[in-house]
Amino acid sequence: MTIQYIARQPIFNPDLKLIAYELLYRDSRIDQAHYESGDEATSHVIINSILDLGLDTVAGSHPVFINLGDCFVTGQCPLPSPNKRLVLEVSIGDPNDRALVAGLLSLAKQGFQLALDNFTLNETTAPLLKLCHIVKVDTSQYGNGELKQLVASLRTHKAKLLASKIESPELFAECKKLGFDYFQGYFFSKPNLLEHRAVPGNRLVMLNLLSKLQNPNTTLEALEPLIVQDVSLAYRLLRYINSPFFGLSTEIASIKQALMLVGLDKIKNWASLILLTRIDDKPPELMMTALVRAEMCRQLAMVLERPNHEQYFTVGLFSVLDAMMDEPMSKLLKDLSLTAELQAALNHRQGEMGRVLLYVLSYQHADWDWLEKQDIEADTLKAAYVAAIRWATENIDQLTAEGG
Repeated sequence: MTIQYIARQPIFNPDLKLIAYELLYRDSRIDQAHYESGDEATSHVIINSILDLGLDTVAGSHPVFINLGDCFVTGQCPLPSPNKRLVLEVSIGDPNDRALVAGLLSLAKQGFQLALDNFTLNETTAPLLKLCHIVKVDTSQYGNGELKQLVASLRTHKAKLLASKIESPELFAECKKLGFDYFQGYFFSKPNLLEHRAVPGNRLVMLNLLSKLQNPNTTLEALEPLIVQDVSLAYRLLRYINSPFFGLSTEIASIKQALMLVGLDKIKNWASLILLTRIDDKPPELMMTALVRAEMCRQLAMVLERPNHEQYFTVGLFSVLDAMMDEPMSKLLKDLSLTAELQAALNHRQGEMGRVLLYVLSYQHADWDWLEKQDIEADTLKAAYVAAIRWATENIDQLTAEGG
């Protein structure tokens, strides 16, 4: 049986609003050289992400970017009909290749949205800009002066500019200043640190409450007054637990009743999750990342028959805590009453929980080479990832809704 991976990477506008996902796919049994040809990888993306799983499952209502192999550009391999949610990424390694250029012209005439990937501007490639809607620039290939000059040159054309390989908030700010329209990378999941900056008051309150919620010594009796001291948290928690998601046969009218019916560990996790959604100066996709990580960790823990599934959920959820709070993880964990196992997983990726978190992080970052060397089946990872996306997509709107 052929084993395959699938993942997605978000693409943002300057306001950090999610505008699309790039779908990342690879057959784990194909060598790197074959994968770089792109043809078989493109086939798997189209078949599995569009025809099998469906775009709604993979990307919700957002558009998707798909890398095209040469045979799809030249028309030797079939493509689905043009769709406003589908953006085709094309890398023209040799701009003098007449078949590829002719194929690009044909795709444009058919009405496909085109993005030129890893684009380098010169006299030969400049005419291709008339055919595309988006130019994707690998920012790691340019110094600041070179990047500024490139953007100035590209701005004479109508195509939107997408900055890729954005790995830090500082680079994001620089590219935003230069005038890029879209941004891609893992910058949003890293803390934006400023020296001697105090954590805002509302986050200190939240961190204190998170610490008490996650204290292993906190009992059912002690948890109720802890939650009800924050009226908004208590209301939203009850509102969510009363939703069809939990499938409870009787409506819950009090926190005490919720604690008894749902259980201590789940209540702790859901209260923590709701608290994190109240940080309003972070991109919403960061919360989506947290939800997918949390549920994927829990899914893998169940498949791998690990005890304490809800603690694995906590590991995934809190893996974005540094980005949420703009503080190093090691500093934040000193203020949280987490178990030694949880701290080792979050700080150093150690222990069984740390190993599962590494699986999840590597999958989200499309680090297929590392995953192929691990003692876990690719189809197990894929199933957990797809289930986590479905779960997070179904829950994110309700979790982030205003409590009113």
